[in-house]
Amino acid sequence: MRPPSLRSLTIDNAVLHIYHIHDLSSIPDPLLLQLFLKTIEAGKLNEKVLSVFMNAGSESIIALIDSLQIPRNLFNPILPTRCKERQL
Repeated sequence: MRPPSLRSLTIDNAVLHIYHIHDLSSIPDPLLLQLFLKTIEAGKLNEKVLSVFMNAGSESIIALIDSLQIPRNLFNPILPTRCKERQL
């Protein structure tokens, strides 16, 4: 049995810590695609992570998001409101 490659270990580690990654623009497209698919498999794709992938500038990621029909705005923002004014 062969040990896992350094590439697969790196991608698995990146998936574990995907919530702490803020920029993926320096990652080559083949690695970015593999990371995106592993993130989906792990169930860690949320709006913040999706925006990090979309901001990476990869046409293949955008095409994959469109082909999988993933909505770009998963949640509507909740704006803070006051129900009543404070009385001092």
